Amino acid sequence: MIPKILGVYESVKSDNLGTGTTRKQQEARIYWFAAQVPGGEIACQPLNDAYFPSAFVQKVGREEFLKEYRLAPDIYENHLAGVVASLREALLGMETAEGLPEFSHEQSVLLKGLVAFLHVRPGGPLNDKDVFAVRAMLDAMRQARDVVLEYQRMITGAAIDLRKERRFDLAVEYYERALELDAQNDHIMFNLARVYFEMGRVNDARDMLFRALESNPELEVARRFLRYLDASGSK
Repeated sequence: MIPKILGVYESVKSDNLGTGTTRKQQEARIYWFAAQVPGGEIACQPLNDAYFPSAFVQKVGREEFLKEYRLAPDIYENHLAGVVASLREALLGMETAEGLPEFSHEQSVLLKGLVAFLHVRPGGPLNDKDVFAVRAMLDAMRQARDVVLEYQRMITGAAIDLRKERRFDLAVEYYERALELDAQNDHIMFNLARVYFEMGRVNDARDMLFRALESNPELEVARRFLRYLDASGSK
C-alpha cells in the first residue's frame, strides 16, 4: 500500500512556566507533514523552519491524530504545493531510479520526506519501487484540494463510527471541523443533524436540516427527516 498524504497539520503543546504568582502558560505550535501508512496508522514528520518535512517520522494513533492535530491547509498551499508540482514534473515519465534528474534543494528535501513515509524512517538511496510510489503520492497531491478531501473523508468516517458508538460529543466536533473545510456540504450537515437528533437536540437537528436544504434543495432525505420530526411532534 502506498501512503496517502494527508497534508500539513498543527498541534499545540501547552507548558506551565514559573511558579506561584509568576506562573504562566506557554503554547508551542508544531507543524507536521502527515500520511496514512499501511496498517491504518498515521505517520508524521515535523516541519523545519522553512516548512519542509524533516524526514524524521513518528507514528500517531488514528484517534489521537484526529483529536489533537488540526489541518493547516494554508501552510501546505503557501510552502509545499509549488514544490510538489515541480517535483512531480521533474519525475514525469521516470520508471527507474537510474538517470534521475538533478533536483533543487527544496525538491530534494520533499523527496526525502516522501521516501521516509515509505520506509517510516529517514530513507537511503532511491530504488525503482520508491520512484513508482513517490510518483503515485505526488499525483494524489497535485491539487491542494485533493489533500483536504482526503482529510475530510477520514474525519467524517471517524464521525460516523463515533455516532454508532454513541460518542456523540466527539462526533459533533468532527462534523463541525469537516464543515469548516466545506461549509456547503449538505451530506455532512445531514449527518450532523442525525447526531443532534440522537442527542435529543431536536431544534439543532431541525436547523441543520434546513441548512442542508438551503445548500441542496434536492436532498430528499433531509425533507423526509423534517417531515418525521413534524409528524412525531419532536421538540
